[in-house]
Amino acid sequence: MACACSGDNRSELQSYAARHNHECPQAVDEELTITSYSYDKSANMFVINYESAEKSYTVKKMRVAEMPLRRKIEKNLQNDDLREFSEMLTTADASLRMRFAGKITDDTLDIDFSPAELKKTVNKFRR
Repeated sequence: MACACSGDNRSELQSYAARHNHECPQAVDEELTITSYSYDKSANMFVINYESAEKSYTVKKMRVAEMPLRRKIEKNLQNDDLREFSEMLTTADASLRMRFAGKITDDTLDIDFSPAELKKTVNKFRR
């Protein structure tokens, strides 16, 4: 029974990615644009792809500031607007990858969150 529920949640993640891809590209701010969403069912990983204009900072500088960036992402995942998405991830026991690609340098940075990290983050706003 748990497998059936997990499978349903994985299908929900796949549908979520498809729905949100229709809205891409999505400007996040002057520097970042979401270019696509994907869900790899076999790896049980949801991926959000960003393009950095690299006007103010390069992907290399983002890599140096990865820990503050991780904390900012965790805080965003606790936001009411993303609550449904965050809970879909945790219910499916999925991992999350935020991939940042530089428009100028073509450099990439992946920030991954394991299922355990996501559960810990989601539990913070349940309190």
